[in-house]
Amino acid sequence: MGQVKVKTKATVVEESEASLKTSLTRAIQTHMDNTCVALGYDSILSLCTYATSTIEHYAKEGQAGIKWRDDVWELSRTIFSDVLAGNRTAPTRTQVVLELPELIWPT
Repeated sequence: MGQVKVKTKATVVEESEASLKTSLTRAIQTHMDNTCVALGYDSILSLCTYATSTIEHYAKEGQAGIKWRDDVWELSRTIFSDVLAGNRTAPTRTQVVLELPELIWPT
C-alpha cells in the first residue's frame, strides 16, 4: 500500500496563500486586459508597447497604460501583504477589481 501523505498546517496555509494570490492575480490581469480590449488594444501588454511609439497619441496612450499597470500591481501587492499580515480579509475576485485604480486615459 502507498504511504498516506499528511499535510502540515504550514503547508495548508502556504497552499491557501498561493491559491489566493493566483486567483486575485488572474482577476486583476483579466480586468486590465479587458479594459485595454475595450479601448482597441489586444491587452495591457499590447497597450504598453506603444509607450515608445513615434506617433504622439499612441505614445501617450502607452505611457498611460504603463502608469496604470504599475499603480494596479503596486496596490495589489499592498492588498495581498495586508491579507497575509492579518490586517484585512481577503477580497473576492470582484472586490479586488473594484479596489483597483482606474486607467486615466490621455485627452
